[in-house]
Amino acid sequence: MRLAQQINAHVDEVFVVVNSDGVESPTEPSREQSIGKSVFTVKRANTGMNIGAWSHGLSLCHPENVVLCLQDECELQREDFAEAYLKRLTEPGVGMIGDSLNPKWNLPWENLYQSALNYQMGEYQGRPVTRVDYYLDCFRRWGINPGTTGRHLRALSWGFSVAARQSLSRLPLGRHKEECIAAEIGVCRHVEENLGLSVTQIDSTPFWYFAHVEWDPSGFSKKA
Repeated sequence: MRLAQQINAHVDEVFVVVNSDGVESPTEPSREQSIGKSVFTVKRANTGMNIGAWSHGLSLCHPENVVLCLQDECELQREDFAEAYLKRLTEPGVGMIGDSLNPKWNLPWENLYQSALNYQMGEYQGRPVTRVDYYLDCFRRWGINPGTTGRHLRALSWGFSVAARQSLSRLPLGRHKEECIAAEIGVCRHVEENLGLSVTQIDSTPFWYFAHVEWDPSGFSKKA
C-alpha cells in the first residue's frame, strides 16, 4: 500500500489489484479508508503476474481515462509524474508509455535468434524450442504481429492512452513465466504493429519517474 499512498494525492483514483492464491473470481472493489476515499482494493486469482492484475484493473477504470499501471515494487522518484504521463499519453498517435524500455530485446528478430537470450526452453509441442520461436508462436496464437524487433517496455510501469485502451479487448495472460514474458513483449508489439500507436520510454533516462527495487538505474540489468 506504500505506493498507493504515494500516488494517491496526484491521480483521480487508485485500484490496488492483488493476485491471490486463495481467490477464484475477482472481488468487488472495496475502499481503503486508511489511505483515501479514491483508493480501492480488489483481489483476483493469481494468474498472469503483473499483466494479469493490470488487465483486470483496466476493466475497472473509466474507458475515457488514460491509465497508469504500476507494479507494487516501483518507487516514486518525482511527484510531477502524473502531469508528465498525462501530457504524453494524450499526444496523438501515442499508445503506451513506461519508465523502462528493455534494451537487450531492442534488436531485429534475426539478431535475437543469434543472441544469448535465445536459450533452449525445453520441449514444446513435442520438440525442443528456443525462446524466440516460442514467443513468436505465442504471438501467432494471440493474433499479434511481431513486427521486425523485440522492442518492448518492461512490465513494471505501463501507461495506456485512451486510443490504446479502446482498441484492446484485453491483455494476453501468460500461464507460466516464459509465457508471461511473451505477453510482456506481445502487448507492446500489438500496440505498435496491430494498432499503429507508439510505445516509448517517458524519459531518455530509465526509471526517471518510477524506480524499481530490483533494477539497476541504468536499465540494463537487475541489481547485484
